[in-house]
Amino acid sequence: MLPDELSRLFTDKPSFIWETKKSRVPVTNIDPTKFSNFKRDIAQSSRTLAHVKQKSDEELLDHYLFAEAGYLTNLGVLWLGKRNDRAKLLYAPTIHFLKFDETGQKVNKILWEDHSLNPKELIEAVWTQIPDWKEGVDVADGMFRKFVPNYEEEVIRELMANALVHRPYTTRGDVFIYLYHDRLEVINSGLFPIGVTVANVLHKNTRRNPHLAQVFYDLLLMDK
Repeated sequence: MLPDELSRLFTDKPSFIWETKKSRVPVTNIDPTKFSNFKRDIAQSSRTLAHVKQKSDEELLDHYLFAEAGYLTNLGVLWLGKRNDRAKLLYAPTIHFLKFDETGQKVNKILWEDHSLNPKELIEAVWTQIPDWKEGVDVADGMFRKFVPNYEEEVIRELMANALVHRPYTTRGDVFIYLYHDRLEVINSGLFPIGVTVANVLHKNTRRNPHLAQVFYDLLLMDK
């Protein structure tokens, strides 16, 4: 068995759940702004059940498996932790954006690597801080002209949500966005989960990070 296969076996072993592993970060060290924003998003979400919206702070942390016995879980640190604590996670997400011209020369690079942003904030940063997404063409629409963007916001956000939800958080691997003159590529480093192959990836329903995926779903960041 190759080293990568051994790593994948450990990463996806059902008995090992990275998300719910308790960290050394006490609940009292939550970033108050991130927690306030999370509670607001939960309250405003059409997918959140009424009884969840009525939970206390402690109950909400428990419901989303953000905390255990007074300490944040890895998932809790990822979403609600302060920058220094998030940076101490073994493999907190880093995103690279690279743009190439028609000759293949790199003409722009943006990097999100300081770990100050949680997954939702990373998606927002990728959408708002890359000017290329706002480019497009004007097309005739009857008596008027209509602006058609080169990249739909919904598509970009969905690509980033999938990249962040399905990446392995127990092995090294950054997310790369490559923008060429004729195509866009999003590379999520790492292997497929066990049982998923190139042949069945469109039909296989295997979640590597199910609790993170549930947060994304409840906050309307992705569909199931």
